[in-house]
Amino acid sequence: MAALPRELIKWLQSLDLSLPVKNAKRDFSNGYIVAEILSRYWSEVSLHSFDNGSALLCKADNWAQIEKHCKRHECFLTRELIDGVIHQKNGAAMPMIAMIYNHLTGRTLQVTQAAARPEVPAYALPTAGQLLREAHPTPDNVEKQITRNTEQVKQHNLAILQQHEDALRRVKTTNPDRFKPKPKQNVDKPKFASKQQGKTELHEITVKNGSMTLRSRIADQDLQPEPTPPPEGPDGIVVFLSEVCEQCFNNSGVLFEDDAQAMVGTNAPDARPDYVSKYLANIHKLPKDVKDTVWEALQNSVPELVPIICTRATEFAAFVSCFQSVFDTLLPTSEVWVQVEQLYTLFGQALVSQAPYLSLTVFLTLFMPRYRDHFLAHRPNAEKYHSFLRMFHAFTNHDNTSFRLAVFRSLQDFLSTNDAGTPSEVMLQDPIQKSVPAVNPLRLSSNTAPFLLALAFLVDLETALPEEVVDLYLYYAIVGVGMPSTVARAASLRVFGRLVAMDCATQVLKQLPKLKIKAETAHGDWWEVDVQLLILCSDLMEQVQDPSPASAPTSQPEWRVLGVDGAADDSEAKVDYKVEAPEAPVPSDKSMLYDTIKSCFHPAQSVPCRKIGLSVFARHVQVQAADFITSSNEDPHKQFLVNYMEVLLSLPTTLRSRFLDAEQTTPEVVPGAVCAYEVSSIIGAWQPLAAAQGLCGFIHRKRKTKGALAMADLRTVLEVFALGVLTKRFVDETNRSEWMMVLEVIGEDMHKALQHPSLLDDALQELIVNVITKFHLEVMTPEMPLHRSLEVIQTAALEWFSKWPNLSNA
Repeated sequence: MAALPRELIKWLQSLDLSLPVKNAKRDFSNGYIVAEILSRYWSEVSLHSFDNGSALLCKADNWAQIEKHCKRHECFLTRELIDGVIHQKNGAAMPMIAMIYNHLTGRTLQVTQAAARPEVPAYALPTAGQLLREAHPTPDNVEKQITRNTEQVKQHNLAILQQHEDALRRVKTTNPDRFKPKPKQNVDKPKFASKQQGKTELHEITVKNGSMTLRSRIADQDLQPEPTPPPEGPDGIVVFLSEVCEQCFNNSGVLFEDDAQAMVGTNAPDARPDYVSKYLANIHKLPKDVKDTVWEALQNSVPELVPIICTRATEFAAFVSCFQSVFDTLLPTSEVWVQVEQLYTLFGQALVSQAPYLSLTVFLTLFMPRYRDHFLAHRPNAEKYHSFLRMFHAFTNHDNTSFRLAVFRSLQDFLSTNDAGTPSEVMLQDPIQKSVPAVNPLRLSSNTAPFLLALAFLVDLETALPEEVVDLYLYYAIVGVGMPSTVARAASLRVFGRLVAMDCATQVLKQLPKLKIKAETAHGDWWEVDVQLLILCSDLMEQVQDPSPASAPTSQPEWRVLGVDGAADDSEAKVDYKVEAPEAPVPSDKSMLYDTIKSCFHPAQSVPCRKIGLSVFARHVQVQAADFITSSNEDPHKQFLVNYMEVLLSLPTTLRSRFLDAEQTTPEVVPGAVCAYEVSSIIGAWQPLAAAQGLCGFIHRKRKTKGALAMADLRTVLEVFALGVLTKRFVDETNRSEWMMVLEVIGEDMHKALQHPSLLDDALQELIVNVITKFHLEVMTPEMPLHRSLEVIQTAALEWFSKWPNLSNA
């Protein structure tokens, strides 16, 4: 705390903080003390929302909340300043706390100049390596990362080195005597003087750990041949693949015409035909068995390609050039593209298992820059974009947590910056690095939408994730949900959903309160954000549990009259008394989940959001209470079923009929920026009794608000009953009473409508007769009567229904 100005120290001590500030760089890092300072001035800042931890995920969450509160009070903290404080960068904590002090107190911090320190002696000056490490601090638990050879980092490092050289030059100028060569002592003494000048003996020097003498080792080294340098030019991996194809063609008896352009080799006399290019150029002319043989041979040669790349990484550029025409001219659905993608996948899996950092580096620098436009603008050709990401996953799929952090950070740099390196700039000098320097710490860039889109697709390809990698996905998803870009928010919600599908629902449920606030405040947001939130809620509905009976209150909380001493007084109230209000119950995960669904799934939503929501929630239209219709109206699942049916009835007639068409087997595809959504018929997914009870709840809600059910609402309700609920045999001995309750609810409105036939048109009257007939056949006639016409059956059903409301006795 001594490094802070006196005025700032006195201010911090006056706040009576729960934790002392001893080291500003360390203590302000996680943001907890900053949040406590803000809570002294802003009442809405609650310390219960902050965690006093040291994990990177904890720090990012705390600072995201602090940034939100500061923006609300027009105190704007820059992202670079926040990142510097999180990663304890020198000189970052002081400007941040000074900015907060100026904003909260309205005073300008007067920083007194410290006394001049004595000049650092030359032998104590920092080295060039120390200066570079201070300029690029590394996060915890990261030992190896790939080199970030962007032009900006290069220029920054060159400036640091130039300043260091200038400092050394000034030291030599100001103190030249220190660097003068010292005179040699005993110059006149012979170099090998001894007591007996003529009897100098040379003894053999041996190495302790070996049996050979040093002299013999030197002699043997002169006889050994020099190591063979790696091949230059295109010779290497292209020649090897060409030989594989040539062998297949010779075995199959395939001959090609001479093509002077398709040659491989450094020199003209050594040039050989490039059979890979010949194969790709004439693949449409070859029979299927020859093509299958060549593809199988190329895929079987992958283990022999890995040593070539490990010897000389730039050979991967030649491998990419071999199949570049496929990616430039063909469609991702073509057979050739699929085979080449499979070849890349096998190559990546073999390379990443032996040299993970090399695999990431060659693919990120020698393949991805060629197709950078497809990564940044994926919507025109999403299939090509997904194919490239599948190949990227094959080259980077490894269990090492530090390596996965490098993968995420490198992909973010590639997709979020404009100065991504190209193969000619990055890796051509020393492709094999024994110790890879670490990249800069994780930073929260404002242009992370392309990166989060890629992350939303890559998480689908994961099979088993370590806990540390799950934390990385959660970190980026939490950051993305709070960003202004709607694409970034939708992609982050998809990451949450995929983590729930991978048995990581516990970590996602901790973010449910924040997601609920997002759903309640994001009115008029882009439809795909709400769709992804609905899909996430649908997956979470299977994970949340009802509160246990022990923790659930058995009755409603009561108000108690307390005596003067605070004890409950059952007698008459005294003169001096106070009333104790009941404690507000803590909402469970289930209630928060249903509230979130209600906030973004309603009849006023956009049509795509309603269609996709109906499709994803259809499997949750199930009965959860035995006596559902007479259960409490506060039951969250009951309210969910009523809202579901209200959304279904709000659709236009043509769309609603498509949802209720059991013969509609081809799903409708709704394209989006994050992914494509399939919308299919819902009657095969829901439970008819639950759908009927949801419709009854909708009728009760209309009667409560309007007094009676309008004819238009009665028509839509009966359409859903006729097309989607009463399509099969639905009554048995276990649910007969429930179906009779359903009939009592809708029968009242049908009976009123039949009493006024002048208000009915032919279509509505036909619907009423159809519904009454189906109930009559199910309730009163368990078996379908034989040799009876439809008119006779309908007449009997109407006669039975005319005895309303005593249908059970009839």
